[in-house]
Amino acid sequence: MTDPRSDITSKQGSSGWHIALDRAVRDRAGQVAYLGDLPTVSSMVRLFIAGVTDRYSEVAEGNLFPAQAAEADREACNVMALAFTGQSPGYQPAGPWNTDGGLANHVRAVLKDYLAAEALTDDTAAVAQTFAVLAHQVYGVIGKLAEDGDEDDARLSLEALAEDWTHLMLGITPVEDEPT
Repeated sequence: MTDPRSDITSKQGSSGWHIALDRAVRDRAGQVAYLGDLPTVSSMVRLFIAGVTDRYSEVAEGNLFPAQAAEADREACNVMALAFTGQSPGYQPAGPWNTDGGLANHVRAVLKDYLAAEALTDDTAAVAQTFAVLAHQVYGVIGKLAEDGDEDDARLSLEALAEDWTHLMLGITPVEDEPT
């Protein structure tokens, strides 16, 4: 089923979110999205998280099979990997950071205990698996919310994930809080 107001599909299990991602990033920037821009990267990460939570909700409501949601999440990780490795024409890479392994090497170092063997040699796989780790962290937040019902904690946790992953994609080292 197509939304009559756009060409974004509303078909269950669809990955039409990537069309929305492209539009939102371009609308904000008014041009091709630059992957060295913090607000652009933040928008991309937040839309990725929103896609994961939306699909989770669709499964919980019985509107989507878990296998469909898992496949859509996998596709979303791959779309993000193509963008962040400079292989998507809708995004302007931040030079070698995105195109010559800078980001991939960074995530390999930061997430070395979470990435599978193929990510050691394939930059696109490294970034895709990075987003898979993020998706699993989002699942954890949602699972905790289902257990304790603390919506404020879930919102704060998702905000923190969005900020942390934005910084990871840009190579920004988190600043530790000063002891008081």
